[in-house]
Amino acid sequence: MASRTTKITIGAIALASTLGLLVFLNASLQPYKKPPKLPFADVSKLTPGQALRVNTESLHYFVIHPIAGELHVVAAPAQAGAILMPELHWWKPKMNCFEFLIEAAQGAIDRHSRFRCRDANQPKEWADRWQWDMEGKHIADGSAAIDNMYSVRFERDGDRIVFTALISP
Repeated sequence: MASRTTKITIGAIALASTLGLLVFLNASLQPYKKPPKLPFADVSKLTPGQALRVNTESLHYFVIHPIAGELHVVAAPAQAGAILMPELHWWKPKMNCFEFLIEAAQGAIDRHSRFRCRDANQPKEWADRWQWDMEGKHIADGSAAIDNMYSVRFERDGDRIVFTALISP
């Protein structure tokens, strides 16, 4: 009697294993789902000394082509069309900035250019603290250090660059 029970148990385990294997095999044969589309920018008209802004729901990307140097991309968190200005860290915003831009001396971006919030309603004591250089590095003003902007990895394909990864500040 014990041998019959053993045979039934072994058969049930074999059947369950075969069914499990078929389920995994079936799942592996399903069509490949394309990954979500990544944000991109057309840089065909971006000349040295200019910047380009690409807005998404959660990030605003700034493609910078300085007078001297290579093309690079930085980003800042956004919500409802505004940059979320950091208290100290980007994950803890103090206010929304609707006019966040890189200022270009003599109309061209160079090593002296700065990212700043130009909203009229920003707290005066924070206006000097909220400054980043063209590479997204925070410019210290003697108060507590504020996070740098996010660096962005990108892949270039001719006149198009695709933003592939964020590098945290």
